[in-house]
Amino acid sequence: MKTAFTTILLLVVLTISASTTLSAQKSSPSASSRQTITFDPLTIEDGLSQSSVFAIVQDRRGLMWFGTWDGLNMYDGYQFTIYKYNPQNPYSLSGNEVRALYEDRQGVLWVGTMDGLCRFDREKERFIRYRHDPDNPDSLAGNKVRAIAEDHNGILWVGTEDGGLNRFDRRTGQFFHYRHQPERVFQKVFSVLNEVKKTRF
Repeated sequence: MKTAFTTILLLVVLTISASTTLSAQKSSPSASSRQTITFDPLTIEDGLSQSSVFAIVQDRRGLMWFGTWDGLNMYDGYQFTIYKYNPQNPYSLSGNEVRALYEDRQGVLWVGTMDGLCRFDREKERFIRYRHDPDNPDSLAGNKVRAIAEDHNGILWVGTEDGGLNRFDRRTGQFFHYRHQPERVFQKVFSVLNEVKKTRF
C-alpha cells in the first residue's frame, strides 16, 4: 500500500513538473524565434551636417528632421537636405545651432535655434524668423530657444534659455511673456510639457 502511494505521489510530482516546464517554454520564446532589432547609424559620411544631434522629429509626411550643432537636416530615407544660416538671405535659418523641433497640428514645422525661432514655409522652402527685439515688448523674450510645444487649444508655447516662457499669438505675431521672477534678466526654460488632458472644474 505504501509502495503504491509513493508511486502515485511520484507520478503526480512528475506530471506537475512536466506541465510547468511546457508552460514556461510556451510563455518564453526560444532564442531563434525572438525578433532581432538592428540600428543603422546616420553619420557625417552619409551627409549629416554635424554629429551632435540635439532634436529629432518625424513629420506627417514621414520625413525625418534633425537639429544639430551646425544646421537643420531633413532626411527622406535616401539623402539629406541641409538648411543653414545665410547672412545674405533673410529667409534662411536664423541660426545654425538647432536645439528644438516641433510640428504643430497644422503640419507647420517650428525650429528653435540659439538665435531665435523659425517657422518653415514648405511651399516656398524658406524660414520666417522670430527674434528678440529690445525695442519691441511683443517680440520673443529671448533668442535661445530650447523648447516648443502646442496645447489642446492650438496655442504655441516657446521656452527660452534667456527669456523665460513665451505664448505665441499666431494671428497677431505677438509674444506674451511669463517669468517666475520678472526682475531677473535670465529666465531658463529647457522643456515644455504638452498638455494632454483638459482640466475640469
